[in-house]
Amino acid sequence: MPLGTLALTGNLGALIFGTWFPFATELFNNSAWFFMSAITAVSEWSTKISGTYFYVPAPSWISIAIYYSALVVILSGWLKPPRKQIAGAAILIFIAVIYCLHWENSRGETRLTVLPLNGGHAVFVDAAGRKNDWLVNCGDEKAVEFMLKDFLHAQGENDISRLVLTESDSKNCGGARFLDELFGMSELWTGSVHFRSSAYHNTISEF
Repeated sequence: MPLGTLALTGNLGALIFGTWFPFATELFNNSAWFFMSAITAVSEWSTKISGTYFYVPAPSWISIAIYYSALVVILSGWLKPPRKQIAGAAILIFIAVIYCLHWENSRGETRLTVLPLNGGHAVFVDAAGRKNDWLVNCGDEKAVEFMLKDFLHAQGENDISRLVLTESDSKNCGGARFLDELFGMSELWTGSVHFRSSAYHNTISEF
């Protein structure tokens, strides 16, 4: 935020001096560019610090609509009269009860998502409890980078509890090491079937 303030100050200075004092305008423009570059550098550096951020599941459209509707109602002053405050509290309690019932009914569900990945495939098993999720196969490195990574982040996954490799070709297991670098893996599962694939053996040996 301080760097952003300084960058905006530089832009404002360039706007004030304009064409009647070009030397000062150039100084302000360059200072604004410097502070904006510093913002980028600090932001990229901050993302490398462990624990500075984590992913959560994307909210539903209904949740977004309820949130902004409640925000508009509260900020507009519609709830100032006592009668409307009681009505607003009753509506919020009703919504909270509906959400609790929905959470209670859905927390034991297991969802399976099959993802086509550049000639391979992956199956994400979203079981009850965050640490009970499974990922079956992962595709190659390009599939992990351009599809699987974003999908897992959208599910609120910050690490991989269990990865199961069932196929020996690189299109299904070649991105396992890269996936581990991005997320970190608690467990790696393989079958007892003997595969001749060098890509498969290289992946297993790296772990």
